[in-house]
Amino acid sequence: MKKVTCFLLSAVLVSSLFLFNGKAGASSFSDINNHWAKEDMEYLVQKGIIGGYADGTFRPNEVVTRAQAAIMIGRALGLPGEQPVDARFKDVPASVTGSGFIHQLELIGVAAGYGDGTYRPHNPVNRGDATIHLIKSTLAPSDRKGYPEHPFTDVSTSQASGDYVIIAYHNGIVDGYADKTFRPYEHITRAQFSVFLSRSLQSEKTSAPELEEQEAVDLLNRYNTVREAAYADALDQPNYKFQTYKTKEEFYQLFLGFMSRDVVETTFSIRLREENGSLYLVAMDSVRTFKPEIPHDFEKITDRLSVLTQIQESDMYGREKLIFTYKNMDGTWKISSIRAVNLLQQ
Repeated sequence: MKKVTCFLLSAVLVSSLFLFNGKAGASSFSDINNHWAKEDMEYLVQKGIIGGYADGTFRPNEVVTRAQAAIMIGRALGLPGEQPVDARFKDVPASVTGSGFIHQLELIGVAAGYGDGTYRPHNPVNRGDATIHLIKSTLAPSDRKGYPEHPFTDVSTSQASGDYVIIAYHNGIVDGYADKTFRPYEHITRAQFSVFLSRSLQSEKTSAPELEEQEAVDLLNRYNTVREAAYADALDQPNYKFQTYKTKEEFYQLFLGFMSRDVVETTFSIRLREENGSLYLVAMDSVRTFKPEIPHDFEKITDRLSVLTQIQESDMYGREKLIFTYKNMDGTWKISSIRAVNLLQQ
């Protein structure tokens, strides 16, 4: 198995029937003695990471829900999600178990919802989505960089989870089936998730340089400087046509040294237009940006994840909290998420 940078995931599954009993021996579970994932499940039980049900079973074939996945990852990151809150998803009021973690993970760019504004917390997690969460939670160090061909016949980069599955496979976290498929849309079971977790936990950790507060500020200032210089290439031109850049990808390359591809594409894809071999800047709302003259707060979440927040006020957006998340990728700290929360609407 390939070595992979990872951190400890807390796999506490919450439901009305679930009994967390991490100190109990795996032999107390009557339904895993001959299971193919027995070793991995035993490892997690012995670590106090996952337990079983009140009837003495582990239920390895039971699926994991999206809310349960959020609880696992949120606790692993040490996020303050135990307190229920009304999340920004319309189907995640405070009464939903895991609402606090869903809210916190959405803010730092780990959890995402659907186009209709829902999160669907009780829906099962499929294998592709589970892999996305694992990678975005810094279980693998890569930033969607190119890898050699992989063996899954049903995975491509055109799929939402495609890049993440490829990263996870080449970092030794996931594998597929004997028929060379990964089955990204198949629901992930507790046994399968235990295997992914166990592999991550037992892999050798690679040390990551700690992100200092001033380095975090410098990255945001660099983002501001590069963006303003890039925009200047088009602002004084007819129809805001760029003189130097012909494609979105050329523009993206300006930022990929210090920002993840996810956040670059999210920020700029709708602000750029490719047409007839040229690139144009689309006139629209301004980009949320760090303001060095305003106070900010900085917090280290894990060895590979940090957050900087800043309260800002403007005529266009009102009073907001800007949340900048940093992730260590391949030994380099990058801005991995930019979120804005309207404080007047809370």
